Amino acid sequence: MQRSQLRSIAGAAGLIAVGLLSGCASVPSHLARVPVDPTLLKQARYVEVTYTAKQPDEIAYLKRLPSSAPKIRGRSGCAAEAPDRRTVRGAWIWNTRWLVGDPHAVSALLKRARKLHLNRLYLSVTADLAPLAPALRALQSRGIEVYGTLGAPSDIDHWHRLDDAIAAVLAFNHLHAAGFSGFAFDIEPYVLQGFAEHRHRFYVRYARILAKLHARLRNRLPWNLVVPFWFDQVPWRRENLLAFALREADSITIMAYRSHYRSILALARKGLCAGQRMGKRVDLGIEMAPLKDQSHYFLTREQFERDLRTHGGQLVFAQGQPPSGHILLHYEVRGSHLSFYPHLATVAHLIGRRPPYGSFGGWIIDGLEEDARAVQNH
Repeated sequence: MQRSQLRSIAGAAGLIAVGLLSGCASVPSHLARVPVDPTLLKQARYVEVTYTAKQPDEIAYLKRLPSSAPKIRGRSGCAAEAPDRRTVRGAWIWNTRWLVGDPHAVSALLKRARKLHLNRLYLSVTADLAPLAPALRALQSRGIEVYGTLGAPSDIDHWHRLDDAIAAVLAFNHLHAAGFSGFAFDIEPYVLQGFAEHRHRFYVRYARILAKLHARLRNRLPWNLVVPFWFDQVPWRRENLLAFALREADSITIMAYRSHYRSILALARKGLCAGQRMGKRVDLGIEMAPLKDQSHYFLTREQFERDLRTHGGQLVFAQGQPPSGHILLHYEVRGSHLSFYPHLATVAHLIGRRPPYGSFGGWIIDGLEEDARAVQNH
């Protein structure tokens, strides 16, 4: 997952951002300023203001309030089964430029991979893959297979970008013995502007892209799809979007970002059960990058407008303290509840566990890249 917004990680599905008004006083220099979109604000009835490290940094414009803060759901009926295959221990590496032409960087990554007994890495790919060839050789010589990772939210409207990258990987494999073993796609349409107002349209485009990937990669290379845990709550074609994703992809990875084993399984249980029914592999994504605490405040549009100012000819939300007065809804998202940072030993213990589901395929870590680069620099 490409450093997805903390809101998406926390599970507040559908509360996506942007917005503004006019005619306000200038803003004092000591206050944090967040740009506002007048058009989106006029269309909204409510506004969500997200504070990170006690400073406002994001605004979402809503026509309706969520029913409550994100919750972890309870059990869903599914008989326990023992995993019957090799467990994958993997990690996403989103920025591969630091690995190009630098054997020390590759060594630092291998050092972290050995500590965690990783057997797969997901490297972000572009159309130019030749510079990555030495890194792939080094990784595979240590028993680590490599998947090519790609995808951006806007790819739901740009199939050619995905198709070009797929063609590049297939061509690379034709020329190099140490090639890519598969693909992983991280396409997150729910972070695009306008999603909150037109969710179904976005999901239709997303589903079309998955169908194209299915057709393009059939009998070529296995492919994995990264999905948020709450896709099991999105109705789709007489089932739900997570089940649809499972049918299209060879496997999925559920972003179950919590820092306790039971909480991770609570988020992923429905997906694991669906995979068990369909005979599909389900991996669990966990976070180990540092994440800051966030506070989410839901206000009426009128209440929000009281703190609007102009700055450089632009309308901004300016407030150094959390909103006061009547707060319609408020919840906290603790970074330590989502990420294992800095507890590498805890991650090492966790990914040695095998949840009792026949679909369980393994653990995929986000944030190892930052950790490995820190090792390289010491």
